[in-house]
Amino acid sequence: MAILPYSVFRRISIYLRAAILFLLVTLLSTTFVVPGFVSRLPDTPVQLLPTVWFLCLAQLVHGTANQSVAEFGWLAVKSLAFAVTIALAVYIASYRRYFVRIPESADAEIVVRHRRGSIVVAILDRIILHTPLQRAGYRFAIKTLFRNESHTLVVAAFVALAVVTAAQTLFEGLSGSAGKHNNLPSPEFLSVPLILAYFTMLGLRFAFEMPADHNANWIFRLCVVRDSAECPRLARDVMLTFIWAWALVLVPLVYGYFWGWSVAAIHIAVCCLASGTLARVLLVGYRKLPFTCSYPPFRHSAILLVLLCILGYFLFVVFVSKLEYWALLQPLYWVPLCLMVATAWFVAWLRENNLAENDKQLLFDDAATSGFEWLDLEQRL
Repeated sequence: MAILPYSVFRRISIYLRAAILFLLVTLLSTTFVVPGFVSRLPDTPVQLLPTVWFLCLAQLVHGTANQSVAEFGWLAVKSLAFAVTIALAVYIASYRRYFVRIPESADAEIVVRHRRGSIVVAILDRIILHTPLQRAGYRFAIKTLFRNESHTLVVAAFVALAVVTAAQTLFEGLSGSAGKHNNLPSPEFLSVPLILAYFTMLGLRFAFEMPADHNANWIFRLCVVRDSAECPRLARDVMLTFIWAWALVLVPLVYGYFWGWSVAAIHIAVCCLASGTLARVLLVGYRKLPFTCSYPPFRHSAILLVLLCILGYFLFVVFVSKLEYWALLQPLYWVPLCLMVATAWFVAWLRENNLAENDKQLLFDDAATSGFEWLDLEQRL
């Protein structure tokens, strides 16, 4: 912030904060492996983590530290003094440059640069985005996800959980691959793209409920028909963009290189079909334009939703990867896998058709459901 020009820093700051959040979530999710490495200091890579230094400092204060641990404890004291000194110097250097200019920059005009549409967007307009609402809503959703700080950080946190879970599963697959067929990927290897897809889609579904600027949704209220049925498809297209964009490229390359192109083709088909089914299920009853509705009220079924997400992880990741592995060994197992996907689509379709007519209207304000209803006896009498 003190070194880069303001225009450059403004463009990359949101991505830097997303990367920092990604790193912090990764560190938090891998803390269970640190104690085993700390006992073998200084011969382990965790000696580079400042958190380990302060753990050694705590042991040094309690008098339970050996010689190597004590050295890293004193390193924590020195690094803390160094960090405080650098922080003060940077704040003093950047105060006049940035903080004094905050009132002036708040009134500055924002320059909007009109860019020509890319070839990818033009292809999407021709193949997928057929109506004006889908085209405008898709561009609005993509730009919001990449430019709005809160939405970017939420999705980055879910992606961090996905990477940590996928890395742990991958290590388990490497350690337990001795008894597997060498010409076929193990269920752990097959589940890695499914893990990344599952957490990313959950993060996007959660971000869709966060308004970008609720007071600015009047343009959508005026232009969009209240009984429009295009919103679930629009949200589904946005979800699948963030999955298929990397899955269609990385999955064939990785799995084709290690296990052959036939296995890669089957796995990419399973990943695309499973992610499409998950998007269909997650958007059952969704009657909103992404980022235009008010924050949803607290629901008493929040704990149940968390349990359903955990159950969905086992069904979408663990069960599908094992069924695919068994189907690669014995083609008869393709039958339960296809039945599982067909059942999910049928239940989602049945749930959509059973919605009341009021539930099919487009929403811009989420109203809290009352815990009880008035009997209204005066009007009845």
